[in-house]
Amino acid sequence: MNHVRTQDFSVIRCASADGIRHIQLSDAERNNTLGPQMVMELRTAIEKSTASETLLFSAEGRNFCAGGDHDELAKLSTDEFRAYVTGLKSLFGEILTASPSVVCVQRAAVGGGAELALRADLILAGDDAYFQFPQLSVGARVGAETLALLISRVGLGKARRWCLTGERIDAPSALKAGLIDDVVEPSELLSVGTDLAKKLAELSGAGVSRFKSTVNSLIVPADHSGIAVR
Repeated sequence: MNHVRTQDFSVIRCASADGIRHIQLSDAERNNTLGPQMVMELRTAIEKSTASETLLFSAEGRNFCAGGDHDELAKLSTDEFRAYVTGLKSLFGEILTASPSVVCVQRAAVGGGAELALRADLILAGDDAYFQFPQLSVGARVGAETLALLISRVGLGKARRWCLTGERIDAPSALKAGLIDDVVEPSELLSVGTDLAKKLAELSGAGVSRFKSTVNSLIVPADHSGIAVR
């Protein structure tokens, strides 16, 4: 890429070039869990993107995102936890309504990690990837927005089963069900995602914005309070 513009963060990496805002989860030692710091930095990276940039999400390390760190979240005060949930809900909404977005998933996308991926317009996965929605098994909620997005991709039957059982959905099964848009070799995942993001960056910003607004209005319920935390 040319004229790369980077920003400093502690648990993500972020760079902009050629109309693409590449946001990479980089807390690999903790499986890129969605803790308060991760949520804050992801929100900042999105908020500082320009309207003309396509968002490209990827992750360092073995897993894309293992959801929430329950040990970390258990240490938060009531007010801190409420602020975290509010921030996480805002993050998901910002990804859903922001510029066109592509997410590249390797290995595990679990709980909140799978929810994050669902907010992207196009979901690519390595052939080693799997998705999992174990929220109910740990006493958490599956929010209305997440359910609406999941049902829009795979239908009510599979969405209900996956949430009730918390079973793993491997990449081939996810592709067949419509949960993801393509499966590629892990070594080619970011390259394919970048090429796709470049194509989206060439589209008319106003036209894409109207398209996303229309699609979201058809999928997401007006009252989608409540999200899952894992």
